[in-house]
Amino acid sequence: MVVVSDTSPVVCLIHLKQTNLLEKLFAQVLIPHSVYKELLQSDIIDNYFLHQNPFFKIKNPVNTAIVKKLGKQLDIGESEAIALSIEEKPEFLLIDESLGREIALQYNLSIKGTLGILLLGKQRKYLSEIKPLIFILQNEINFRIKPSLLQLVLQQANEQ
Repeated sequence: MVVVSDTSPVVCLIHLKQTNLLEKLFAQVLIPHSVYKELLQSDIIDNYFLHQNPFFKIKNPVNTAIVKKLGKQLDIGESEAIALSIEEKPEFLLIDESLGREIALQYNLSIKGTLGILLLGKQRKYLSEIKPLIFILQNEINFRIKPSLLQLVLQQANEQ
């Protein structure tokens, strides 16, 4: 299963030292060039990791008009990730930002965020628990989660 990713889910999984989870769950992660640049600017990932890892493929969307349209509401990484998803029709668009998720749904894209990836990892038995990982995201990188969403995810993971 191929997915397209925005910056945040990759950064979160790198911070958690769980990038291998992406490789266990998905066949390939497509990232637009703007997301690639954002990842390099985050100082959490290096050029070698992205370029020498065939699992990550840098690919730009062809339809620049949709990128420009989306860019009126979203940053360039989110805009290109959504545009690339429209073109490539991946299994999921990996995206955390609420406005980006809302717009992606308007284009009938299937989305999954960092919490959804962790939950899928738990369901497929790649992770024994996700609550400590979510705690790390909240406390170390200020990852914001609505209390109702957190409760739902922990309930689905059987970790109330």
